[in-house]
Amino acid sequence: MTTNTQPQKPKRKQGTKPSRPWKWIYTEELGEEICERISQGETLPSICRDQHMPSSISTIYGWLANNLAFEAAYTRARIRAADSLIDKALDASDAADSKDNANVARVKADVAIRVAAKLNPHKYSERLQLDGDIRVQRMTDEQIDKRITYLAQKLALEGPKGGT
Repeated sequence: MTTNTQPQKPKRKQGTKPSRPWKWIYTEELGEEICERISQGETLPSICRDQHMPSSISTIYGWLANNLAFEAAYTRARIRAADSLIDKALDASDAADSKDNANVARVKADVAIRVAAKLNPHKYSERLQLDGDIRVQRMTDEQIDKRITYLAQKLALEGPKGGT
């Protein structure tokens, strides 16, 4: 009796696709395709469902952590995705032809707008964000008088802004 020491390949169910590579290596072509699809509003889970893509989102996250060029391109793609989401929201609202469809379209559009605001807050956020640097320093009366004199002279030289 001989023993077979080689591992047996697991049998696939009939009609299923062959398994994907166990370990994915980043290529520029894969990175470009991922970024292009992200910029068109596609999600990472839907991209990972494709046979020629890594099946695990964590693989893509690993590439992002280890490849600065891919990370920069991915970030730009996410920002551009906001524009795609707004376009999809407009298409959904235009496609509504009945009261029931209008409610579904409204929800879809609302979700798309909220996600777009998260992806590109400078362009789509309804919130006003104020940034500033405030410095407080103690001044003597003499320093305050000098500062007032300086600013008054500067104003006199430049004239009033917004002019009359």
